[in-house]
Amino acid sequence: MRLAAALFLVALSTTARADTAGADLTPEVKKLVDAWLLAQNGGDFAAYEKLYAAKLTGVRRSGARTVQLDRAGWMADRRRMFAKPMKVSASELRIAATPTTARVTFLQEWESGSYHDRGQKQLVVARQEGAWKIAREEMLESERAPAEGALGAGEKLSLLMGRYAIVADEAEDGWSAGAARLDDEDDPVTTSKRAVALPPELAKWLGRKMIVYAPGAAACTATVKEVRVVGFVVPHFGLREDWKQSNKSARARAAEAWEMSAHLVGALLDGCDTTNAAFARAAELPPVQLVTPVRDKTLRAAGIAAMRALPSWKALQKSYLAEHGKGPWDSHATDAEITVDRWDLPTPLVTVAAHAMDGCAGFGGEIFAVYELHDGKLTLVGEPRALRPEAALMLDGAPVFVGGQGWQEFGVARQAVPVKGPPRRIEVRYLDCPC
Repeated sequence: MRLAAALFLVALSTTARADTAGADLTPEVKKLVDAWLLAQNGGDFAAYEKLYAAKLTGVRRSGARTVQLDRAGWMADRRRMFAKPMKVSASELRIAATPTTARVTFLQEWESGSYHDRGQKQLVVARQEGAWKIAREEMLESERAPAEGALGAGEKLSLLMGRYAIVADEAEDGWSAGAARLDDEDDPVTTSKRAVALPPELAKWLGRKMIVYAPGAAACTATVKEVRVVGFVVPHFGLREDWKQSNKSARARAAEAWEMSAHLVGALLDGCDTTNAAFARAAELPPVQLVTPVRDKTLRAAGIAAMRALPSWKALQKSYLAEHGKGPWDSHATDAEITVDRWDLPTPLVTVAAHAMDGCAGFGGEIFAVYELHDGKLTLVGEPRALRPEAALMLDGAPVFVGGQGWQEFGVARQAVPVKGPPRRIEVRYLDCPC
């Protein structure tokens, strides 16, 4: 495969010069790159997938990790990537084109949640049935960079999974060593390994104090007993049955679960009950106030009316009517539900959440809209990523909601979602027959 790609690029480089006397194909190829960026920044996976050729090779690099995938594998990997908002940009664009093929190289910046990397990327595109399609995508080199924004640092807010405060949303392969330990066998299955060669900003968590916040409870001071690389996975029910039937040891189950898991860096907390906790925060930072929702019936009618005026709601309604008939989707579709909550923050907020889901193949819709409340009137603040909010706080002067995954998501255990800006999420590999 590498030899074929190399020969292709050699052929391209030798023919591109001869083609310069003909039509300038650069605008056509650039239009494809623009569409590729637009699909990612807009979270439109269907549009993204259409930009790729039927036969595709994708090479993904993050730090020292390199993975080569075929089209099916690439799309499965990218679909998980599209599960959360991302920001992608391309600079220093260079295009070499012939009438049937082109090579595009550029500096890519990719950011999602607290993860941010940059590096040289190359697209090899081919003309198929009159349109340019991506036939090969390769990250030539990549280096991590710290993410910016209110939720970019674990000191400010670390989501909790069991007794672990997640201080890094992704772990490199070289950060763990030794055998996997089975920490929790409920869903998700939690495993961990001894952390080694951590970057200084993560290694320094050992021994530090963190304040644990839980809805409706007093804040508690915990100590970081250990820093470990942790893995989370919801395994297929068939694998669980195999574990039972074969009487596999805890060590063997841990090893299998580890290989399937998404890996993060966790600070193991001691001294607090974290069962119902929302998040933890470095003890040296100022304390924050956690508020819980108030189900205010007097705001329900106004909240629903405001939500139904949104373009996003109207787009879902159009789709629903085209397939299912009459009535608003948020009240007539399968498993439809609307909740309207008031949040007594320094500036009172109202959230309107609507969802419906008719199995994996039927209609599905979901909206989470945030409004400021002034003299009984609602003013739209934003439509952040959907979640089931359990609590809210002010962080760096901006409201942040903390809760579980949205109703149509698989593979997200906990998330902190600001009204504006990228969220922080704990990713869980969900292998138990997701849609």
